[in-house]
Amino acid sequence: VSGMDELFEANLAALPGTNGLIIRWSAVSGEMYRVDYQQSLFDPTWSNLPPDVRASNVVASTVDTNTDQVTQRFYRILRLLP
Repeated sequence: VSGMDELFEANLAALPGTNGLIIRWSAVSGEMYRVDYQQSLFDPTWSNLPPDVRASNVVASTVDTNTDQVTQRFYRILRLLP
């Protein structure tokens, strides 16, 4: 984020009819974002949740459908530089 005065919000919601999740976050229209995840905050690396997302509005989203047998998962959202 370029400035400390910017507000960032993110939330998760169940994907109806599946075990998946919808991940939504405040975004800058036209910017590219990458979502990574890990099962534990102690994991040494993050895994990418493809594809990268180009925000078409002030809210961007992606879906994580690979959540079967997952008891917890942590996400980070990265705004990619041009």
